[in-house]
Amino acid sequence: MTVPNQAPVAEGTISARTIEVGDAVVFYVSGSFSDPDGDALTYTASSSDSSVATAGVTDSTLTVAAHAKGTATITVTAADTDTTATQTFLVTVPNQAPVAEGTLPARRIEVGDADTLVVSGSFSDPDGDALTYT
Repeated sequence: MTVPNQAPVAEGTISARTIEVGDAVVFYVSGSFSDPDGDALTYTASSSDSSVATAGVTDSTLTVAAHAKGTATITVTAADTDTTATQTFLVTVPNQAPVAEGTLPARRIEVGDADTLVVSGSFSDPDGDALTYT
């Protein structure tokens, strides 16, 4: 008698992650899946938006790297010889703060006088967002 192969099973959920631009998180996904037959599992991962975050698996180690602000859904798949199970989780890459470029020149203004200082070249935004000044 031949017993049919049973599909891998997702165990629990993989928690959402927040990752800063330029950073990566690494964690094991083997605890997120099991196989009722005891078959060895192989793992793959993909991102819904690789401009925001990329994902890759080596053995059972998942690496998610953040590239730009936004959100991406990461799909992790566990496979035995015939069947698969998947889990998804959300990765959020937050907005980066503007950066001061150097220092502003010292100014002396007398009471009752007015002066204008152009500051637009003194700041930049790593995400490329338009800046407003107050």
